[in-house]
Amino acid sequence: MHGDWHTTIAPDGVISGAKASVWKEPYHHGRAMMSSRHLLRDMLIDAGAT
Repeated sequence: MHGDWHTTIAPDGVISGAKASVWKEPYHHGRAMMSSRHLLRDMLIDAGAT
């Protein structure tokens, strides 16, 4: 399975835990969208668009 981060990686490299949760997915995707909005706004401002 690809995507998101694992909950736990032990010192010996064994991966365990869910990669997503009801809380984690919406939070991180929402934050990514807000960051993208700010980045695009700043790019438009730098380009002289209104």
